[in-house]
Order: sequence, then C-alpha cells, then structure tokens
Amino acid sequence: MPGRFPGHFDRRANQAARLLATYLRDNQRHVVLVDSNEGSIRQARSQGLEAIPANIYSDDLAEQIDLADMGFLLAMTSSVELNQFAVTRYQNEFGENGAFRLISPEELKMLPEDRPREGLLSYTDDFLNLNEVVRDFPFVHEKAFSQKSDLFAVMAGMGVAVQQIPVFVKDSQGEIHPIPFDLEHFQFAPGVFYLVYLGKKLEG
Repeated sequence: MPGRFPGHFDRRANQAARLLATYLRDNQRHVVLVDSNEGSIRQARSQGLEAIPANIYSDDLAEQIDLADMGFLLAMTSSVELNQFAVTRYQNEFGENGAFRLISPEELKMLPEDRPREGLLSYTDDFLNLNEVVRDFPFVHEKAFSQKSDLFAVMAGMGVAVQQIPVFVKDSQGEIHPIPFDLEHFQFAPGVFYLVYLGKKLEG
C-alpha cells in the first residue's frame, strides 16, 4: 500500500477531522471534507478548508465532488456503521491507495492481537477518545526521531494517560504515512522522521 497522501477525502468535518485536514493541507496535500451538517461545513470553510455538503449515502456523490487526485479516504464519524459503509462503498473510487476508518468501541475492547490489522486510522483510540483529547488539547504536533526504538517508547507512554493520539508518521522525504498495525516492521526512509499526533504537546 503506498504510504503517501496525494489527496485526502474526509467524511466528517468534526473538530478532529478539521485539525487533521488543516495539518495535511499545510503539508501541501489536497484535502476535501464532506459532511451533511451545514454548520460543520461552515466551520470548516471559516478555517480555509475545502468542504462540501453532501450525503455519504447519495448515489451520485462521486459526481458531486472532483476527487481526481484523491488518494486516501478517512471515515471519522461517530457512527460505526457509517464509517464502515464509507470505507466499503467508496474505497475503490476515493481511496484507491488506502481507505481508513476509526476503530469501533467493540473492536477496542478486543485484545490488541484480535483487532483488525489494516484499514484503521488508529488501532488504539476510537471516536470518543479522539474527540475527548482534541476537546482538551485541540492541536496537531510533530516530534522528531532518528531511532525507531525511541518512537516505540514514546508511543507506549501515550497509551498510559490518553492525552495524545498518534495518527501519522512523516518521513525524511516529507511523505505522510498512516501508522500501520505492525509499526516495528515499517520501512522508514533514512534520516530524521516525525511522529504526528493530536493532543497535548509532549515534553522534551
């Protein structure tokens, strides 16, 4: 699966989605937020984001949106069913390089080894965790690393007190990768890389 974001289609213009959309846009990615809630659309547009009011269940959604350069789809709503529908229905059209959704509360209760091993934006945090963190700390940060072992140690600490949620790794070439289930075997480009995370800024 390619690990870059030539474009990004986000199903929900909630606060966490807007934060990630702003980060991706600022990293020269084309981002489109889609929501059926007009208030969320206005809020996204007020932040300078491209946002389109549309219903994900619409048969002509692909005709409403110019997604020629979209490579990834992120489904980030509070509805488990809607997220699954979006990924299943539109991954070939909008997420040809990868379609990702939030983990469900039921999946989060599973042992880590029993959870899905692909297609999740986060393997440790669901919609509730995500939005509680960004409610208290509405920020996206980068932390630089040169050793994978240091990255693993920091990510392990994030799971103790949920004040940060890791979402991407940005490599030394500026490519942005969703964090895979098995990060230990992820091949990093040589040089300094960055953990991209939501929430409270890490010390040090």
